[in-house]
Amino acid sequence: MPAPRILVLHASAGAGHTQAAFALADAFRALEGGLDVRVADALQFSTTVFRRAYQSSYNNIVRRAPGIWGYLYARTNNPRFDRITAPPRLAFDKLSVRRMREYLRRERPDAVVSTHFLPLALLSDLRLDHPESHPWPLYCVITDFTAHPFWVHDGVTRYCVGADVVVDELVEQGVPREKVRVTGIPIHPRFAQRGDLATARGRLGLGTDRATVLIMGGGVGMGRLGDVVEQVLGSGPEYQCIAVCGRNARLRRLLQKRYEETEERHGRIAIRGFVKDVDRLMDAASLVVSKAGGLTSSESLAKGLPMLILDPIPGQEERNCNFLVQAGAAVRLGSVREVQQRVLEVLKPGGKREAMAAAAARAGRPRAAAEVVEMVLKHLQVAAPV
Repeated sequence: MPAPRILVLHASAGAGHTQAAFALADAFRALEGGLDVRVADALQFSTTVFRRAYQSSYNNIVRRAPGIWGYLYARTNNPRFDRITAPPRLAFDKLSVRRMREYLRRERPDAVVSTHFLPLALLSDLRLDHPESHPWPLYCVITDFTAHPFWVHDGVTRYCVGADVVVDELVEQGVPREKVRVTGIPIHPRFAQRGDLATARGRLGLGTDRATVLIMGGGVGMGRLGDVVEQVLGSGPEYQCIAVCGRNARLRRLLQKRYEETEERHGRIAIRGFVKDVDRLMDAASLVVSKAGGLTSSESLAKGLPMLILDPIPGQEERNCNFLVQAGAAVRLGSVREVQQRVLEVLKPGGKREAMAAAAARAGRPRAAAEVVEMVLKHLQVAAPV
C-alpha cells in the first residue's frame, strides 16, 4: 500500500503561514514508515497579476499604512459581511487559482492541510460540490490566536487552533465545536527545548552573565528597532541585546556603524539580519521585544520567554497581543519610551520575569506540529471525510 500523500498549503503573504507549513511538513516526514509530503504556495497557482497584487498589497499596507489594514480587518471581521461578500470572492478566487484544481486532480492527495485562509474557499467548494473527484479531508490550521470569518467554511473537516479562545470564536461563527481542536500553532520542534544559556550567549560574542533582550522586528525589520536598542542598552551596563533586523539591510548597517564599529557599548550587542536560527537566539535571551505575530509569539511561549509587545499590526496581531497579555506572558508597550522602564521591571532582581516566564510556559504548545500530524493521521485511519 503506498504511503499516504499529504499536501500542505500556505500563501507567501506574511512569513508566519509559510513557517507553520514547513514545521508541519517536517513533523509529517519525521514519522516512521514515511509519508509523501508536498508543500505548495497557493499563490503559485494564481495568475502573475493576482500573485503580485496580493503579496505587495498586504506587505505594503502593513508596513506603510497599518491603520488602513486595521480598518479593513475590523470591517471584514463580521460574519454577516463575510456571507454577503463570499460569493463574489469565491468567483474571483476560482478565476485566479484555477490551476490549483488541476494540481489537486493530478496529485490526488489523501489529505490537505492549509495554514492560510486564501485557498480555503476554493478547497471547501471543491469538496462539497465535487466529492467524487475531491474526496480528501481538509484541515485548517489557524496561525493566530483569533479566527477571522475568512477562515470559516463548511467544507473544512477539522480546525486546529492555538487556544481555547479561538474555539469560542469559531463556535460563535457557526462552526460545530466537535470540529475544532486546540493543538497550538505549529512551530519547529527545536523550540521545545532550551539550550545552554552561557553557550548561546558566548556564540553571539555576548557576556554570559548579563540580562539579554532579544529584539525582533519581523522579516522586514521593525521601523523603530534602533530606538528600542538604545533604550535597552541605556538600562545599565548589566543589560545587553540581540537586534534582528530581518531584510532591512539599511537598518543593520546603521546599527553596525553605531555600535560594532565604535567602542561605545561594544560587546553588549549582537546584530543580525534575516536569520533562520531564532531558536538559538531565544536560548540566549531573558526577554523578547517584538510585534505579536502568531509564530513569533508561539515560539516565545514554547521557550518560556516573557514578551514586551511594541507596534502590533492592527487586527490579528492586536488580538494576539490581547491573548498574551491576558495569559500573563506579555506586557504591551504604549511607546518606545516605555521600553527601558519595562525592561527594568521585568529583568531587575526580584522583578516580574519569573512569573511571566511561568505564564509563558503554561500557555506554550511546543508539540503543536506533532499534535496536528497525529490528529490528521488518526482521522484518516478511523473516519471517512465529512
